[in-house]
Order: sequence, then structure tokens, then C-alpha cells
Amino acid sequence: MIVEIIATGNEVVEGDVVNSNASWLALRAREQGWEVRFHTAVPDEESCIAAALRQAVGRAQIVLVTGGLGPTSDDLTLEIAARAFARPLQVDVPSLERIRGFFTRLGRKLTPNQEKQALIPQGSRVLPNEVGTAPGAYWREGGTHLAFFPGVPQEMKKMFTRHFLPQMAAWAGGKVQLAKTLHCFGLPEGELDHRLTPLLGEGRKLGEVLVGFRVRFPTLDLRLRAEAADAAGAQEKLAQAAASIRAALGEYVFGEDEVRLEEVVGRLLREKKQKLAVAESCTGGLLVDWMTDIPGASDYFLEGAVTYSNAAKVRQLGVSPG
Repeated sequence: MIVEIIATGNEVVEGDVVNSNASWLALRAREQGWEVRFHTAVPDEESCIAAALRQAVGRAQIVLVTGGLGPTSDDLTLEIAARAFARPLQVDVPSLERIRGFFTRLGRKLTPNQEKQALIPQGSRVLPNEVGTAPGAYWREGGTHLAFFPGVPQEMKKMFTRHFLPQMAAWAGGKVQLAKTLHCFGLPEGELDHRLTPLLGEGRKLGEVLVGFRVRFPTLDLRLRAEAADAAGAQEKLAQAAASIRAALGEYVFGEDEVRLEEVVGRLLREKKQKLAVAESCTGGLLVDWMTDIPGASDYFLEGAVTYSNAAKVRQLGVSPG
């Protein structure tokens, strides 16, 4: 499935806010085996938002839109979408009651602009917001599935995961697409490619599994994607491909999917009952931050020193002044 991700908001277009939502959504879409082909960012202007939505519907099968669902005067995304696709706004009573309850629990006065968040385009389904007040919405516009999410990352992520993804199984045309990531460390990208080339056939496929590369410092990731009639079939294809790659690369594959390098390093230190202390210069504390980002790191991590200047290196580390 072809995916387009649209971010609305002047703050995104003008660079005041980094569009981390698009990155997160692209990763989640890829995990589903979808192909993200377009990223679009548009200001809070009706002509721009409407044009972006119409263009996306014409070239993508799934369109994921973030931003513009809140209570302020420039939160107009659903209102614009409703006009663009001739779907009059209607009050979703459960959403309205939830918004009212939210303000009651906080002991705050509910203003009319807050209630407008319960207006949903005709024929759409509500995506509940478990964190904030603005619900999302999705519907099918011709052959394209449109989904609208809040711009607040925490709200968007939970809405996407808990309420949007469960709808996806029926959209795969009877096929299930799954993905797996193998994380590698210790080999240059060219050497990794050289070792894998004998395994890959036309279109960089290992059997029926598509294999792709991604450099994500300090690791190299191998993205595997498989399609089958059901989840078990896709998982079996991924497992077989992963086993073949592990056999070819050996210890250079250190983990899969959500496993991070620092977790593996920490686990090995704990298993071997060893301790770690670090001294850094140009990395400016990055290594300390990296190693202590894991819960329980105090089991094996002792301390770190950022000795940036030459004088600090001489004084604290005993480095020769010469």
C-alpha cells in the first residue's frame, strides 16, 4: 500500500517545530509492510490543506494527516477536509460528552471553542483520544483511506496504535504484510552488502522476503518485509530469511526489532559481572547518555568523565601533555 503523510501547521512549515510525527508514522507504516512514498507539510491555510488532501487522495492508498484538530481558531484541518470532500460536519455525541467530562474532572470551564473538537465529517469513524480532548477521524474517500490525528505526539501515537492499526487488517486485500529488523554492528556497509549479495535474488529478495539497508549510527539495520495469506505465513518467511542472514553474518547481528545496542552491551556486562567507566572528549557526554538510558544501568555503569580540553585530559586522565 502506498502511504502519504501530511503535516499541517505553520510551525512545522516554518521550522519552529521538528516534524517528528512524520518520522514516527513512517517507521510504524514500514513495520506494517506499507510503502511510504510521500511526505507533505502545509501551512494553516485552507487552499494549501485542501490541495494537499486532494493530491494525496489521487496518488496514495492511505493518507495519514497530523495537526489542526484542536480548539484554536487555526485548528481547521477537519473543517477543511469536510468541505473539500463534501462531508458536512456533525456532532459526535460520545466525543462531546468525553470533552465535557474531561473539563469537569479538571474543574475548568468548558468554552464553545473546546466543543468544536467534537465536530466530525459525515460518514467518518471516530478515533478516540485517550490522552487529550481532540478525537481523530478516518474514512474511505474513493479508493483511499484518510486518517486524521492530533499534532501532539503522545496523543497521536496512542491513537494510531490503539485505534487506527486494528482497522488495517481488513485493508490488506486478503494479504498480511509483516516486517522485521535485524540490527548489525562491526561491519562497514560495503562489507555487509558484499556478504549478503550471494543470498539475494532479483529485486533484492531472499526467497520471497524483500531486504533493505538502513544506516542508523552506530548500527546498520536490515529491513525484512514479507507478505502472506495470514500472519503465521508471513512470520515464517521472515524467520527463515532472518536465520539465513544470521548464518551469513554471525556475531555481527546483535538483535532484532526494538532491541538496542546499548541494551545488549548492558546485558553482556551484567552477565559477565563487569563494570564500565568511560572518558569522553568530542562526544561530549553522548556515550554516558547512551549507556545510562537503560533501566538498571547502575548495575554495571560506574561513572563518566567529559574531558574536553587538553588540560582536562592531562589533569584527569593522565594523558601526556606532549
